Amino acid sequence: MQTIAYKLALGLKNRVPSHHGSVAVFQFAFEVLLNIIGALMLTLFISLFTGQILATCLALTALAALRMVSGGAHFKYSSLCTLVTAIVANFASLSDFPAIYVVVATSISVVIALIYAPSRIEEQTRIPKKYFPVLKLISVILIASNYLIGSSIIAVTFLIQSLTLIRKKRRKA
Repeated sequence: MQTIAYKLALGLKNRVPSHHGSVAVFQFAFEVLLNIIGALMLTLFISLFTGQILATCLALTALAALRMVSGGAHFKYSSLCTLVTAIVANFASLSDFPAIYVVVATSISVVIALIYAPSRIEEQTRIPKKYFPVLKLISVILIASNYLIGSSIIAVTFLIQSLTLIRKKRRKA
């Protein structure tokens, strides 16, 4: 995807050389866009085989909404992110378990978000650090909304996303 993004960025810069954006900035924007499109296409393609298209869309929406405000671990390669997103959304779309498990999964997610959110967003956002507590609050409210919704799909999605917030403490050498 990086090669495609680079070629698109170079082509755009060549067509509009007076634009203040650099090839690197355009490339990053195209990488993000291609990653999103790739994740959507792969996820929906897989959901055709599971027959859970709407449930998969719900999982994708929940994943994107929480990730946007809570952050989380990042993969080195965008193609791996695309693959994991597709697997998580399709796995979550197959979830169907009793209400007590929805409450337990949602509660675990709330606790993790209270402790770790937002996580690893310093390099990914322009939001000043002084507003990070607001992002934590939004994350917790978003997760807690599933107490009212009661969706096992959302519970699994939020739990998996919440687990990506946890950072291992580094040992001092």
